[in-house]
Amino acid sequence: MKTKQFFSTLVISVVCVMTGISAEAGNGTVNITPRPQSITISKGVCNVKGARMTCDKAFGDKTIAAVEKFSATLSKISGSDKGGCRISFIQDLTLKPENYTINVNHSGIKVTAADRN
Repeated sequence: MKTKQFFSTLVISVVCVMTGISAEAGNGTVNITPRPQSITISKGVCNVKGARMTCDKAFGDKTIAAVEKFSATLSKISGSDKGGCRISFIQDLTLKPENYTINVNHSGIKVTAADRN
């Protein structure tokens, strides 16, 4: 269940960031729940159409399957294009349990998490 919650939160966050709903650079408003501990607003675009996804094997088979399903759903929604960004899911044991970071820039999206939850 927690894996589904994580990926649901991730999908909503990525969609919000990609569409500009999450932040308005002009007034610094952030509209993401739960509110991130920190956010840096900058200009740029990350094209998710045709995104290539990778998942750290350390997360295990259930998480890898969830990432593959997420990838297929995103491709179905956005279409495929060889110019898409890279979306990576990486385990970082230096983070506290259930903590994660999401970094979005022009070359891709990097999701780093302590565990699959």
